[in-house]
Amino acid sequence: MRTREDIEAYLLRSNHPHRELAESTWLVGDVSGSRENIVVRMDNGLCLFRLKVIDLTAIDPKKCGDFYLDLLRLNATEMVHGAYGVSDGMVLLTASHLLENLDFNEFAGVVEEFVLAMANHHERIARFRRNDDRRADV
Repeated sequence: MRTREDIEAYLLRSNHPHRELAESTWLVGDVSGSRENIVVRMDNGLCLFRLKVIDLTAIDPKKCGDFYLDLLRLNATEMVHGAYGVSDGMVLLTASHLLENLDFNEFAGVVEEFVLAMANHHERIARFRRNDDRRADV
């Protein structure tokens, strides 16, 4: 079973900037340090990863069907470790791994996939924004 110290060592080894928000919960950024947006948390034998992508109110209601279909396509074709989902009025990227056998490569793979997804899918997701929404949360 991986411990809090193991996850902290993985974070240090990954070279991603991070800070501890609470015991066994970290906020992780991309290596450029420009964004801190991935929450990593240990809970009940799992390592949970979560990244807020966009508030659902920012999506054009006329484009919702196509938006959700596009997210499902991304899940099926481009996501390996995580998946897009909806919770609490937000589109999220989420992943979970058992702490029992989580190794550094799996841990780093999730973090890198999330960072790459935001870089590669940003424009694709932004196409579905409401015309009157200019916030930069994607």
